[in-house]
This record gives sequence, structure tokens and C-alpha cells, in this order.
Amino acid sequence: MSHYARLRRCKKLPKYKKTCWKKSKVESQILPRASNKMDNQKYYHDDAKKTTIDFVNVDCLIEIFMYLPVPERPKIALVCKKWKKALDYCWSNVNKLELTHWEYNECPSYLKKYPTIDGQFNFLSLLLDKCGRYLTELDLTAHNHCNIVPVINESCPNLVKLRLRFKYNIEHKLLVNAFSRLCKLRVLKIIFQHTNNNEYIPVNLINSLKSIAGTLTELSLSYWDKENLYQSLKIPKTFTRVIPKLKALKSIEMNGVTMDSSISILLEQFGVLVISYNNSYLNKINRCEELFKNIEHFDLYNYEVTDDCLYTIANCMNLKSLTMRCERITDAGIVAISKMNNLENIRLRGFCHVTDSSIGLLKNLKTSYLPWSNKITDVSVTKILENSPKIEVFFIVESPLVTLKFVKKAAEIATNRKTVLHLGISFTPGIKQYESRYVDLTLLYPYLELTSPFNSSNRIMYMWRNMIDN
Repeated sequence: MSHYARLRRCKKLPKYKKTCWKKSKVESQILPRASNKMDNQKYYHDDAKKTTIDFVNVDCLIEIFMYLPVPERPKIALVCKKWKKALDYCWSNVNKLELTHWEYNECPSYLKKYPTIDGQFNFLSLLLDKCGRYLTELDLTAHNHCNIVPVINESCPNLVKLRLRFKYNIEHKLLVNAFSRLCKLRVLKIIFQHTNNNEYIPVNLINSLKSIAGTLTELSLSYWDKENLYQSLKIPKTFTRVIPKLKALKSIEMNGVTMDSSISILLEQFGVLVISYNNSYLNKINRCEELFKNIEHFDLYNYEVTDDCLYTIANCMNLKSLTMRCERITDAGIVAISKMNNLENIRLRGFCHVTDSSIGLLKNLKTSYLPWSNKITDVSVTKILENSPKIEVFFIVESPLVTLKFVKKAAEIATNRKTVLHLGISFTPGIKQYESRYVDLTLLYPYLELTSPFNSSNRIMYMWRNMIDN
């Protein structure tokens, strides 16, 4: 029997004492536990506010932030000190930055958030301060003022390729020694747009080329005026004093830009290739500005078409049909024409090295002749077919990575659409099984001119040279 029980039996302890004692004992045992429970609740409540990323260390944050689009990264510095610290170390993977301008296409641009020139300048200055030293390729055509040139010169010493766009008034003093620190620059592309009918390219810009004379191999100068190429811009005669110093220069391309014969002769003497797309090339139909805007077809098969020419056309023209050779075209040129909303018919002739990354962007086509490339696969041609519900003619020639798997898929799509697809493709054993009332096959044989019945309509099989001639 407990000591308390014995006292109660002897009636030496008042009854209320028991209650008080028990209460006191209970409180002494419970209060600390209640306190611990409250602390635990507070602890769990604080943790509940945190997300998974709050428990990630700085090294992991750096890896995560590297997957974000480059223009979006400065925002994360505003979240907390930890994120700001991680941000300082997430720029080393930024080798290429493209903020590209498209005149008539509603493409997302991070600079649209900054409606003023000063706002864009401040944003770009901060961005280039962070990633500029890692950049080798930079496209800032989305920003149209030359005030960014000194910032590029200061922050981007390792640039190899640079493209800029200057619109309206050009502050010539900002172009003095514009490229003095860009000792690795090999490709320079500049677009002049609506520059208040200035007759010549700024002399300061031409003289600044001396700073990169030892590395510059490719120079491209374009002029857009009144949303077309009706006007021309001239290269000043001072260029003749600069040309002898451009030891590495191999080619100069001009879109809507002209030069005196003396400059042309000097460039030829120094072995520099001149590629010119002035009005006599592009505006072949009529000099009238209104008709020029309404041109629906361009046949540039006889000209040396480059990526910059296609970029100019995509920004200044509203075409439905385009024919050209592709020897000088890369993925950048195909990306440019993929932005043209009304382009329905494209005929891309010849060999080139374009890949799935650009070809797969083409859409809403009715007729498509793809260039000859060993880097085009089933993936991109299937995308074109799926994204072109009205396509009628589709030729894929000399693309060994396009297989019977695509032909089978094309047959399924054409059958489901209940429309006839004229499919031109290199001959592959077993391909005949996919011909049907909705798939009209044209087999293309290399180096052989073959004419024989193949289907019920006794179509003629063309060799590749015949297709080019047609």
C-alpha cells in the first residue's frame, strides 16, 4: 500500500489535499509536454511553408538554374540571398545568346517587356555583364539601337559571331573603336533599318573594322527601308583604305547595299568573294513599291542564296512560294523561312547540311521539295507532314536516313485525310507496298534515267537531274 493510501486510511490527510496534490502532480507532468507539443507544432508549421527546392544546396541550385532560358535567369536573384548566390555561378554554360528580331511574326521576345530603349539597354547590360565573357555567338537584332555596341565590346571578349540591327538615328560616336576588344570575332552581320534615308554606312563603323582585321572572315551588311528593299545604302569610299588591312576577310555579303566599282575591283584583287542581293536581284518583277509588297513568288535558283538573304526576305516580304539552291544554306536559313506565315510552296534544290532541328519547323505547306542532306531523318519529315494538313506534293531526295518507316507513316496520314499525297522519294526495296489510291509514289533513281510503268496510272519515274530541270 502506498504512503498516500495509508495516510488516507488514518484520516490524517484531508480529502482536498489529495485532489490538490494530484492536480499539482499532473500539471507538473503535463506542462512540459504541452510546451514540447507547441514547439513541435511551430517547427512543423515552419517546415510546411518550405518547398522541396528550399532544402536543395547551392551546388544543386546552380545545376538547376542552368536549364533556365538565359534571359529569365536574372529574375531568380530576386527570390532570396541563397538563390542570388547560386545565380553568380550558373552562367558558364551560356555560349550562345539569340534575341532575334522578326518584323511581321509574333515571336516571343524577352525585350518586349521593356518598351523603352533605356529599359532594354539596362536589361541587356546586366545580362551581358553576367554571361558576356562566356559567349561565342550573339544575336541582338531584337534591340535596335547602337547604344549596346560599347557594352558588347566591353563584356564579350570571346565572341566569334555577332549580329546587330540599327534602326532610325545612329549615334556615330558610339561606333568609334566599336570592336576593339573583340579579338576573336570572325563573323559580323549588321542590319540598317529605316535609317532616315542616310546615303552611306557610317564611316566610323567602317574604320572600326581595323580592330578585327586579323580575324574577320565574313562580313554581312543589310539595309531594310520602308519594310522592303526598295532603297539602297552605299558603302563609303573610305572602305578602300580599310580593305588592304582585312587580311583574313574571305567574303562580304550585301542585302540592299551597294558599293562603287573601285571598291568591288579592290575586293576582287584581294580575293574577297562578293555576294550581292540588291534591288536588281530581289526586285526582279517591278520597281514599283506597292507591287513589290505583293510579290507571291521568288525564284532565286540562279543566285547564291545565303542565310542572311533568307533572313532579310523573311522579315521584309510576304511570300507564298520560294525556289532556291541550298549550297550555302544552314539551319539558320531554314529557321528564318519557317517564320513566314504565308509560305505554302518551297523548292529547295541541291546538297547542304541542314538537319532535323530546322527542317522540322516547316509547317502549313502545300508543296515541299527538301534539300539533299544526309542529316534529315524520319523525325523531321514526319513533323512536316503532320503539321501540313493541305500538303499535296512532298519530295525527299538523297536523304539516306529517311526510311520505309516514314513512307508507312505517310501512307497512314494520307489515308486518314482522304487526300492524295504525291510522294517523291529515293527507291528502296519494299517501297511499292505502300502505294495506294491516296499515295502516289514517284521513285527517284540516282544516276539512272528510268521510265517504266509502276502503278495503275503508268507514271514516269524521274531521275534526280530531271527533277531539277523541271
